Amino acid sequence: MIRAWGSDLKGRVVHLISIASDDLRANISTYGAVLQDLRCKDIPHSLVLGFPNLQPYLTNPPYLGAIVGRYANRIAKARIDGAADHQRLDANQDQLHCLHGGSNGSSSRLWAIIDAGSDYVTLEDVIPDGHMGFAGTLRVKVRYQLAHSNLKIDIIATSDAASLCNFTNHSYFNLDGRPQIDQHRLQVLSKRYLPVDKTGIPSQAPTPVAGSKYDFRNFSALCENGTFAEIDHNYCLSERRRPITTVARLGTDTLDMEMASTEPGVQIYTGSGLSDFSAIGHTGQPYRAFAGIALEAQNWPDAPNRPEYPSPWLLPGDAYHHATVYRFAPKQARSS
Repeated sequence: MIRAWGSDLKGRVVHLISIASDDLRANISTYGAVLQDLRCKDIPHSLVLGFPNLQPYLTNPPYLGAIVGRYANRIAKARIDGAADHQRLDANQDQLHCLHGGSNGSSSRLWAIIDAGSDYVTLEDVIPDGHMGFAGTLRVKVRYQLAHSNLKIDIIATSDAASLCNFTNHSYFNLDGRPQIDQHRLQVLSKRYLPVDKTGIPSQAPTPVAGSKYDFRNFSALCENGTFAEIDHNYCLSERRRPITTVARLGTDTLDMEMASTEPGVQIYTGSGLSDFSAIGHTGQPYRAFAGIALEAQNWPDAPNRPEYPSPWLLPGDAYHHATVYRFAPKQARSS
């Protein structure tokens, strides 16, 4: 079902598309290609943080559910070392770094519906050459597909010139509907992560997680004795895009989620800054710090300036194809 949901800041109509499988239901907005709601059969709450109304998405500082790009994560000093002046980028993070493609990245653009069915929708955007300082006219499509208890997100892009290309979905998950993720457990199938400075830019080479507070190779609690794991880091999964592979698991007493992706990294963010925003969420209240966890499959931060990182470049004649699948497994209620 497709319905008008309101208007963006330019007065253009924003649509909300509802899709469903046997076990899942989802709403996707044409503004920001946002996953606005995701529900699992027999579970009374949304599995993702979101807003019931369009208005908060028109600014959406925490990027709830959005497709972010054309370069997800940060590019240091909003520039590409050695590039021409036209690739000095929009410095939308504290007037210092380029974050998630700049202030008018894909999360704040109006996407077009090009195909839709009962269990899928495909949206498209054409990002012009020079937009936010990036070279190349980039044509990008995102397809949300539900099948049984799986949500698959495919992102496909082409460019008419050498262009940076790195998209992700920025949903925050909360699997048990509690105000915070204090009962969640996390597993990240990675031996290395990227230490960062206070602005989120990598400060060291990929570092073993062993012996650090970032070691989640085994299922581990996100909150111990009332203290949350404060994570906003890239976990290094591979040196290049690869066949879709299980990369992380999230679990509660009622529901488990497994994440598989083609991407060489996954940014884990446990939502420490979510209390900075006052908009009313699906819960009927503003979200608190640690209300959800983002698992963002993507390339590594600042890769355009780090030749030793996986390449973020998309060349004419090539196609970028990011695929991520979330698999949900409800747990049967225990008998008393």
